[in-house]
Amino acid sequence: RTLTMPFMQAFDALVCDESRPRRRSSVTPLQALAMYNGRLVNEESQHFANRVRREVGSEANITTQIDVAFRIALSRLPTDDEKTNMAPLITSADSGLESVCRVLLNSNEFVFVD
Repeated sequence: RTLTMPFMQAFDALVCDESRPRRRSSVTPLQALAMYNGRLVNEESQHFANRVRREVGSEANITTQIDVAFRIALSRLPTDDEKTNMAPLITSADSGLESVCRVLLNSNEFVFVD
């Protein structure tokens, strides 16, 4: 119970070794860095990209991959501007789809519930 995880500490995780009347709540740059560069999100973006590949098949074009990724992560289709912005990212490297998936997992629409 007293073992703290650094990733969760950035998100004001509960400290079990002492009593607190109220849980702290904050938004800091370290949280964004932990989400974008952290091992958890990077591993999950690879799994997410593999799911997109399974669902669209090996012959799918970039637009279809982007559409499916948005549908899975955000339950909607991307706007034309979002497609335009994601297309160069997906074609820029071997891990392009993973990069798109990591961006979606870090988007405010995915992280915060309205």
